[in-house]
Amino acid sequence: MKKAFAAAALTVGGVVGAGFASGREAVIFFGGANVISAAVFAALFFASACFFMTRGGGDLPSLSREVFGKMCFLPLAALNVNYFVCLAAMSAGCSAVCGKAAGLLPVSACAAAVYLGVGGVKKLSYLTVPLVIACLAAVVLPVGEVSAADVKIVEPMCYAAYNAVLTAGVLLPAGGTLTKKQACLAAGLAAAVLFLLTLAVSAAAGQSGQNMPLASVAAAKGLYGVYSAALLLGMTSAMASAAFPLCAAAEKITRDRLVAVAAVFVAAYCVGTLGFGKVMDTALPVVSAVSLAALAGFFAVSAYKKIKAR
Repeated sequence: MKKAFAAAALTVGGVVGAGFASGREAVIFFGGANVISAAVFAALFFASACFFMTRGGGDLPSLSREVFGKMCFLPLAALNVNYFVCLAAMSAGCSAVCGKAAGLLPVSACAAAVYLGVGGVKKLSYLTVPLVIACLAAVVLPVGEVSAADVKIVEPMCYAAYNAVLTAGVLLPAGGTLTKKQACLAAGLAAAVLFLLTLAVSAAAGQSGQNMPLASVAAAKGLYGVYSAALLLGMTSAMASAAFPLCAAAEKITRDRLVAVAAVFVAAYCVGTLGFGKVMDTALPVVSAVSLAALAGFFAVSAYKKIKAR
């Protein structure tokens, strides 16, 4: 049971980054709270997390080769762009909350966890995710009006795909230590938590045009410090999920883990200087659509090969 909870924390930790914890992604993909829209997101995310965690271990390059063969470079390129955009957004978010100098502290903590491997990322998520959930709950509860009028299907699916491939880099190796039952339980716990959090955050954020919609909500309640803690802790765990596969790919080129980690984080920091709002609003919708196509490819080709093998 402990393994399932740890894997669930790892899964949630890859999602609750700057975009989620700030409420910005809720505005972009949901535009207000809606049970059906949140359920679509949670259901596809659950299926995706199960898919990656029940593979019995491995990594993204090996899975891509297994599924796509010689064309594996296409989904790998799409996924690596996804990871880099997320990492840049997290870096920009840290600077927006703490200032450029202090913002380097959570980035450095994340880099240290990634340097230690998937075990370091697991421990980081296990420590930060319960605190993120508690802090976010304090800011957004009680939940505002949940409407059944503005149902969205495609946008939540894109959002689920974006987060699924974002966490795939750590879920694949983490799944190697889990039974299928434990993996499915972890995916279910993570999806349930994200469903509830998505509803609450979407209700609080509404259709705000601010870069960080929950900031004003927290300030009105006198909880800006709690909100800042949620944001920083969430960004740290999400950065680790995004950076892990990128650093693994860079290490194959540099042949040195320290150099690879440094190169990835410096590059993301430089792109992040464009600003949190620009990175999120410009790149995220495109990246999420590409992620949905990549995820659909993984599902479709895997299903076809299983049917053909029979």
